[in-house]
Amino acid sequence: MMQDKIFSIDDELEFIAIPAGTFTMGALHGDEHAAEIETQREIRLTESFAMQRTPVTVKQYLKFTAETGHNADYKIEIWDGDEWVLGPDFSDANNCGDFPVIGVSYFDTLKFIEWASKKYKVSFRLPTEAEFEYAAKQECSCSCACKKSLECRELKLTRDSEELKKKVYPVKNSIAAFNGLQGMHGLIWQWCEDWFYFYDPVDIIDPSGPKDKPEYAPWRGEKWTTGKVIRGGSFSYPYHHSRCSNRHYAKLEDRNYNVGFRLSFSI
Repeated sequence: MMQDKIFSIDDELEFIAIPAGTFTMGALHGDEHAAEIETQREIRLTESFAMQRTPVTVKQYLKFTAETGHNADYKIEIWDGDEWVLGPDFSDANNCGDFPVIGVSYFDTLKFIEWASKKYKVSFRLPTEAEFEYAAKQECSCSCACKKSLECRELKLTRDSEELKKKVYPVKNSIAAFNGLQGMHGLIWQWCEDWFYFYDPVDIIDPSGPKDKPEYAPWRGEKWTTGKVIRGGSFSYPYHHSRCSNRHYAKLEDRNYNVGFRLSFSI
């Protein structure tokens, strides 16, 4: 039921209504951490949308696996400082209901979305990259540095604090955005629908990334295996990765210990 900007679906999932509008997408002028893939462009989003107030939690995801039998018997990947290696079992890494679910691939999110859409009779989807940044930037008083990323550093929520270097934390302890969204900065990376590639300077109205799978993912001046956008930074990365404009990506099959997702739908 709609209640101001916050509403719930069957008392299971809470969403924030995000109004249509325009914004400057990309890194701010003077941002010392800006990358070549964060070029600015003026974006217009013509439709309002709803975004899940928090990332999908362990409790919500385990309800999905219990009802569908979706495979959750595997080891998730962790970064050992040099490379990605197999880490804990999914069940061991996701044993607290109010934590964000981690170690889910892009394909896992699609299965969850299919299940949730049928169960709640809502056409759920992943947010586009533009929607994610727009929602993260709403009322964020960024100048040459992103206020929310600095807040992550001050509160010791990211890798700048060694004791949290390899440990996720509850959704309720994450930074709250001005619009009521939580966990948009420095909690976990979150899947978006777009293929990861350079921004198209003329794709400025409801952009959703390349229409076809790119040949490669541009990363630090090199060409890497292509993948989908992930946004938000994470507990395991330095604070500046939680900037509103920061971009990253993962391969579709990756089940990493710092990646989850949240739902969106058009309204």
